[in-house]
Amino acid sequence: MYRYAVKTLIDQSEGRYRFLEEAINGRHALEIIARESPDIIITDMSMPEMDGVELIRRVKASAPEIKILVLSAYDDFHFVKEALKLGAEDYLLKYELEERGVNDLLRKTCDKIKREREFGRRDSFIRENTANLIDGVFRKIVAQGETNSEKIDKFMDQLFPGKGGFPVGLAVFRTTIDERSKKTNREIHHGVLHELLQGNSRLYLTEAEDGVFVAIINLTSIPNPEEILNGFRLTLRRAAEALSSDIGTEVHVGLSRIITDGVSLADRYLRAYRLTEKGFYLSKSAVFSEADVYERVADEIDWTAFVKEIVAASDADDTRVAVEKAIELFALFRSVRPDLDVLDAAVRDLFSELFVSAKRRKIDFAEATGCVKIPSRSRDAAVRLDDLEHFVITCLENLSSGTAKTELEYRREIRLAIDYIKRNYRSEVQLPVLAAKLGLSPNYLCSLFRKETGMRLVEYLHKVRINEAIVLLKSTNLRVYEIADRTGFRSASNFCRIFKEVTGGPISDFRKTIT
Repeated sequence: MYRYAVKTLIDQSEGRYRFLEEAINGRHALEIIARESPDIIITDMSMPEMDGVELIRRVKASAPEIKILVLSAYDDFHFVKEALKLGAEDYLLKYELEERGVNDLLRKTCDKIKREREFGRRDSFIRENTANLIDGVFRKIVAQGETNSEKIDKFMDQLFPGKGGFPVGLAVFRTTIDERSKKTNREIHHGVLHELLQGNSRLYLTEAEDGVFVAIINLTSIPNPEEILNGFRLTLRRAAEALSSDIGTEVHVGLSRIITDGVSLADRYLRAYRLTEKGFYLSKSAVFSEADVYERVADEIDWTAFVKEIVAASDADDTRVAVEKAIELFALFRSVRPDLDVLDAAVRDLFSELFVSAKRRKIDFAEATGCVKIPSRSRDAAVRLDDLEHFVITCLENLSSGTAKTELEYRREIRLAIDYIKRNYRSEVQLPVLAAKLGLSPNYLCSLFRKETGMRLVEYLHKVRINEAIVLLKSTNLRVYEIADRTGFRSASNFCRIFKEVTGGPISDFRKTIT
């Protein structure tokens, strides 16, 4: 009845509308929408199988451009509020339907669709042409080293008319991992576009080279561009954090100084690009600016003296001193944050000397450190400085010729890990959670645990669980699945398999020995 009433009220005199179909509920409506792609939907709120709220949620998720008008009774106004929140345009009370109100609302909705389409076409044209312009010319400037100032100035003037297309700023986005997959590249690209370009007319994005994205910041016609450029740091940091969350690794941004001429454009890009490498020193996404001042310059770092002391201690099998000196060296790197070529040189020198030292002491370097070849770059060994430090310390400890330790002699972190396992073995022990509690990376914790105890962390966990299971087998009449549940195993079959691996025989044979 209400569907018929609405149709008869709609003014068809100008041929403005074309009716498609009617639906008896939300589920039926979705089938029609998928087939017909309507511009406007008029929907009830209370319907069988799928109500209006769920219909609106699904339509807006797949086709947000479709306009939805809601029919409502007095007693389901709470549905209307939810509908408007989800993106419905407006509502009509079913008991107050009248011709003028219905047609006014439809005209208003049609006008909105018209405006959006006009703006959409215009914006699409601008974006398409701007994107082509940026991707083609800017990549040529920064990646291929274009130096013709007239060409560059012409390009920038086309991009940002007025004042010769300058001044501008550059923000270079790069992840902590250099060798990224195409899938990750696409995620970064789309993520940056979404975070930076939506609603911000002063930011344009391009891919300067494979996997390196640059936001060009338009600072023309601004009285205080330096202040505005600094103000963009928060926007860039939020974008980096959002992207980091999407792709699961840190994203670092290098922010250039203000660029006022085409000749310095490529140089400023390279400087901003190098700034992103400083993200190696952090365990979170961040923005690094050319305006940042660091405590000391890289030239002041005498890392060769540290390397000599570390290797001398390792030669003398004094692991404690070697580790202490390594910690001092990494503290220095952490405070100064030199360019990565300085850090790479230090890493190459250290591992080369340790290789020679291990050979003198007749220790298999590859077996002790896991390095089949000496790392040529710090990023070959780790994705950030903390992990590199843990890796170096583990290598120094593994190059020691010391004998096996008792549990009381283990390092404090390993004793804490063992205590945590013993207290939590009945539940799921998650490596990332345990590592975070100890302030270590998961890889370093695994390596250190094996070095100290002679077994993998998961092997130790199985050992604790099986020991407790043996106690229960000896002292109770519990069934196998009950013991499995009490000792933290996911299933009885998993428990039986691990029991055999640890004890060397099945549970059935063990039970025969205690009856």
